[in-house]
Amino acid sequence: ITCGERIRLGEQSLNVNQRVAVEMSEILSELLLTQNLKRFATYFDLESGTSRSLYTTPEKIEKAVSLAAENGNVSKHRKRKSKRN
Repeated sequence: ITCGERIRLGEQSLNVNQRVAVEMSEILSELLLTQNLKRFATYFDLESGTSRSLYTTPEKIEKAVSLAAENGNVSKHRKRKSKRN
C-alpha cells in the first residue's frame, strides 16, 4: 500500500513524510556536517504534537539493537506463518 493510499484511508497524516524528512535532515547534518550527533532515533506523534529522541548512550543503543533483533525474528516468523495460510 502506498503513502497516498494510506492518506486516503486516514491511516497516515498528510504531513508525516515531511516530518520524517526534517528529522532525517537534522540527524544527517549532525552526523556529517557538525560531527555532533547525540541521538539515533526520534519518535513523534503528529496528532498530539509530541516527540522524543533516544540519545547515543551505550545502554540505549544496546537496548535498541536487542529490540530490533527480537522484532526481526518476530517479523520473519509472521511472514512464514502468513505464507502457510
